[in-house]
Amino acid sequence: KSPLIGLSEDDLFRLAHGRTGSLWAALGSAAGDDPVLAAAQNRLADWRRIADTMPPYEFFARVLGRDGGRRAFFARLGREAEEALDEFLALALDFERTAPATLQRFLAWLGATAPVIARDQDRRRDEVRVMTVHGAKGLEAPIVFLADTCSPPGPRNDPVVLKLAPSDDRAAETILWNTGKADRTALHEAAIAAARKRDEEEYRRLLYVAMTRAGDRLTVCGHVGKTGVPERSWYALVRNGLEARCTPKPFPGADEPALVFRTTPRRPVKPKAAAAATAAEPPPPWLKAPVPAAMPEARITATGPAPTGRDISAPARRRAARRGELIHRLLESLPELPEPARARAGARYLVAVAGDFDDGERAAVLEEALRIMAEPAFAAAFAPGSRAEVDLYGSVEIGGRRVRAGGRVDRLAVTDTGVLVVDFKTSRRVPDTAAEADRASLLQLAIYYRLLGDLYPDRTITAALIFTAAPKLVPIPAALLDAVLDDDGDEQAALDADRWRS
Repeated sequence: KSPLIGLSEDDLFRLAHGRTGSLWAALGSAAGDDPVLAAAQNRLADWRRIADTMPPYEFFARVLGRDGGRRAFFARLGREAEEALDEFLALALDFERTAPATLQRFLAWLGATAPVIARDQDRRRDEVRVMTVHGAKGLEAPIVFLADTCSPPGPRNDPVVLKLAPSDDRAAETILWNTGKADRTALHEAAIAAARKRDEEEYRRLLYVAMTRAGDRLTVCGHVGKTGVPERSWYALVRNGLEARCTPKPFPGADEPALVFRTTPRRPVKPKAAAAATAAEPPPPWLKAPVPAAMPEARITATGPAPTGRDISAPARRRAARRGELIHRLLESLPELPEPARARAGARYLVAVAGDFDDGERAAVLEEALRIMAEPAFAAAFAPGSRAEVDLYGSVEIGGRRVRAGGRVDRLAVTDTGVLVVDFKTSRRVPDTAAEADRASLLQLAIYYRLLGDLYPDRTITAALIFTAAPKLVPIPAALLDAVLDDDGDEQAALDADRWRS
């Protein structure tokens, strides 16, 4: 009956009914009197002759190509079959690359693996498609018919092998052979009841999947057996639960009507009502207001002051910058680890990324980072729950003008009562007091302070600089941060701050 042979139901009945031997023997006996059966016998005989000598891909390529199998599939199933045939040939070709290329091995592998080919269904095709509910998952169609809705799971679906869940006297899952009803034990009955419950739940889940495939109209059909509609069937569940929402549609000769559900289209707004609504609601004032001028942007990216007091060569500056980057990275990541593991993790990291430093230099970098984290004055910055490299952006007033500003906070700790913001500085020049810190660093921290104040108006904001060279934590008073933001000359410092590097 495959498109490759194409026998009809009548042809197959004449051939198979009442035979005493195999179907192939019956075909050979009847082929002489029937040209249709003769053509089928000749084609199958040719394929049987070459099946033992051709690799799987070559065999099926001939069946689908030279022997017209592809055209026959298209004639019956449409062009949609092309992708499945191509994937089938691709499976045969892949199999030949990894295993002995015999047809018997290929068919055994295909049956054992049961590959599934997922494809995006084309909803624009003008056709009626018949599929299982499992196959329809993820798809939608304007009109959906549920044809077989009166076959709930029952004893015929009981598994041959039953599974017993672990219990007090069974440490692992156990399997049990299903027997006839007369030989069943309490264990059998419990396992069968559990299996039927699972089948029932899956049956109801599939009903939900089936009903939600329809975009516009759903028709639930069914048939009445000798005992009527089963109460646990899809049809009964839909009829009993949603009868008020559907339109019953009787069919000639049917005992039960089909249940038709249809989505209700939106009612169009009447032109007069739309005009009245427009007249009653004038456009908001902002619609005609001029667009405000773009807010200037302050780019704050500095991590420390420019070296002063002595001339430092370019290689030395690059070396110092590289050292500062490594310390920053360690201070960002190591606090996330338990304290005993930090030294080992830091050493492994430096070996992996700092090949341009010798062992002594790497040890000094790690020692400095660990000393900073161990300092009691810095404990809150590295406490559990604190965060590293936090981006902050917003608008603040600098020198009386509101500008957009932001940057990346080195360390941020937020508690129920307060917020601590810390910026690391690797400059060798360490100030004695907050007032002696360079203005660019203070402005950078002042912007973080103001932005966090807007985010957490009910908490105390504390800001500080950590100079890794000392190490030393320098708290910055709120009054000093406010003064930096109010200074008319510091807006340009904000715009120029990205020139400075530690």
